[in-house]
Amino acid sequence: MSEAAPATPTGGVLRWALALALLVFVGWQVVKGGQELMARHVTLAPWPLAGSLLGLGAFLVLGCEGWRRLIGALGHPLPYRQAFAILFVSNLGKYLPGGVWNLLGRVVLCERAGVPKLATTISLLMETACQVVAALLVGLLMLPVFASHSLAADPRLLAAAVGAIALGMHPRVLNAWLALGQRLTGKELPRLPFSYGFVLVMLAFYTCNWLLLGGAFALLGQALSSVALSVPQIGLLVGAFAVAWNAGVFAFFFPAGLGVREAALLLLLGPSFPAGWPAALALVARLWFTVAEVAAFGLAGWLGRR
Repeated sequence: MSEAAPATPTGGVLRWALALALLVFVGWQVVKGGQELMARHVTLAPWPLAGSLLGLGAFLVLGCEGWRRLIGALGHPLPYRQAFAILFVSNLGKYLPGGVWNLLGRVVLCERAGVPKLATTISLLMETACQVVAALLVGLLMLPVFASHSLAADPRLLAAAVGAIALGMHPRVLNAWLALGQRLTGKELPRLPFSYGFVLVMLAFYTCNWLLLGGAFALLGQALSSVALSVPQIGLLVGAFAVAWNAGVFAFFFPAGLGVREAALLLLLGPSFPAGWPAALALVARLWFTVAEVAAFGLAGWLGRR
């Protein structure tokens, strides 16, 4: 019997070359952002900055756990370490134009791990729906702050809005939207097999995680401010970041929402803070989030090799 041909290293070299090119591209954005901050002479208080980094790290870790639960509910459980490696190795693809490379990368890496494409696609659809709706809920809860700089709100109006959103997350409603998309595009789209109870639990999970990220962003704002932020200002920062993130998601033709999220933050925060401060915070936030995702990419690559 003839011996099997040795494995060629071409595939591995190509993967590393692509990863290096992506890191160079993202690194250029980080350096450019850092230069802009230096030109503005931005300084950050160390303790609030450390707290914001811890909150951001917790958001990324819990976000991975949320996706792992979704893929596990489809009958394909993954160890957390493997799920982390798959998620964050592919995640930097969102910094490339097109807005889909991170999702396609996750499908490919999951397939190598034995997860069918259909299951990964369904998990991505559900993850995106939960992320977008959770951010919407956080922005909605902070809506009174945008309008009146007061945390007082009509509880009946908020309860009705939250109830309508929760009803809109029913699997039958979501599958109806998928069916409509299938008719409009002519492409076959999968259906979501989850129970309504499971969807509500995951929505609550992602909403709590978004509140955590909003709190981390507010701490970042405190690190940039020379005076203590008021409670309404903190609520405004939490809600504005969630709304700005959603704006970047829907502007998928911009790499990682580049420019769109910053513009949304300026629009929402400009009237309530000193001139120039929202722009500086938007730049710091872009650098803050990008550096955290690059660090997660490095950790994921190390876990993937192991």
